[in-house]
Amino acid sequence: MPNVLRAQWLRFLWTKELLRTPEGTKEWIDSIVSAIDKAVQNGFFRVHDSGDLFSPAYINAWTEVCAALPHIRFWFPTRSWRTTSPIVTGK
Repeated sequence: MPNVLRAQWLRFLWTKELLRTPEGTKEWIDSIVSAIDKAVQNGFFRVHDSGDLFSPAYINAWTEVCAALPHIRFWFPTRSWRTTSPIVTGK
């Protein structure tokens, strides 16, 4: 659907722009933490409905989000099948 595609694209551009600087990254993390904490009622959150982990900065930002919300279990469906470093998993 064009309206969904447009909204997803705008969120992607917003994310890429903010992740360019430490201040922007903090703003992105704070925004995402706040939105997820307000929205999640069942303790589970699926990160992507479309898309993937697209950069190390994005992965690091999500790591911060997860650390800020230890009461929520995150699911990251991904097309990635190889990594150069260990993947951190929840307890």
